[in-house]
Amino acid sequence: MYTKYLFLVMLLLCISFVTAAENANVFLSLKEATTNIDINKVVVYIEENEQVMNKYVPKGEILKLSLENGEHHVTIKVDDLTTEGIDYFAKTQLTVQTSLIEGVFLYSVGSLRGIVKDELDNVIPNAEIKIECGSDYGLNLPTKADSFGTFNTEVPIGNCKVFARSEEAVSMQEFEVSKGDVIDLELNLDKVKKEKSNLLAWSLIILLVVIIVIFRWKPIKKKTKKPETIIKKEVKLVERSKDVYNTLKEKEKEIIDFILESKGSTTQAKIHYGTGIPKASLFRYVQSLEQKNVIQTQKIGKVKKIRFTDWFLGKNTSENEQ
Repeated sequence: MYTKYLFLVMLLLCISFVTAAENANVFLSLKEATTNIDINKVVVYIEENEQVMNKYVPKGEILKLSLENGEHHVTIKVDDLTTEGIDYFAKTQLTVQTSLIEGVFLYSVGSLRGIVKDELDNVIPNAEIKIECGSDYGLNLPTKADSFGTFNTEVPIGNCKVFARSEEAVSMQEFEVSKGDVIDLELNLDKVKKEKSNLLAWSLIILLVVIIVIFRWKPIKKKTKKPETIIKKEVKLVERSKDVYNTLKEKEKEIIDFILESKGSTTQAKIHYGTGIPKASLFRYVQSLEQKNVIQTQKIGKVKKIRFTDWFLGKNTSENEQ
């Protein structure tokens, strides 16, 4: 009986020894690829076959792992806790036999977070995504937004472009990223739709002109002058309007010109797409023009309507003169 128990104990010890022998000690010296500087005092994420483990590398030390003997294809991400995002990235192959001491070179990266929306600020799920940078370092860049219209990834440092597409609408933004940066982008899919609608409008106008030329050659000049006469009657700038106009900033004048072309009434969204003024800047210019009593705004749902004030058009002055 005693001999039987002794045999079982020895068997268990042998199994434990064999199991422990399957794992090897791996020591990785992490270095910055372009400067050869040691990377430490960081959190390291090691991913293999969709399994992720993390290790902290103290100041002046190297990364220590315990891996099975054999080939390992791993993705390494390094997070310096003094920055907002991931700082370094590398893909490497480790051949482990009993033990391994090796240097791994990592590339500087930043983080990109984005959301795709339409011109009405609605989120667009599963939009196509394309990211272009000077290098890729083997990064698995996303090709689609998720069901919430968002995407995030690490990107190489430097200048990058991100494109988003859904059906016939496309948007593009260019951005600059530094090591450890977190870049937040909002892509609005409205540019192609706008261009296509403009193309359709111009096509209809040209077709109409051709028809008039063919069937009614003589009256064509009179008919082309009518829209100008109507516009002048609907929006007529008095001396006060011109004096105020001359005191405005260039971008404010662009807004006034666009409202004049729109017969004195339009929306903030149309001004943004028509002039190309960024939304944040446009908000400030509209606020400034409102304070100067040049325009007045009215919020109807999500749409902000904009028109000239009676004071700017000199309507009160005209009435007094009459």
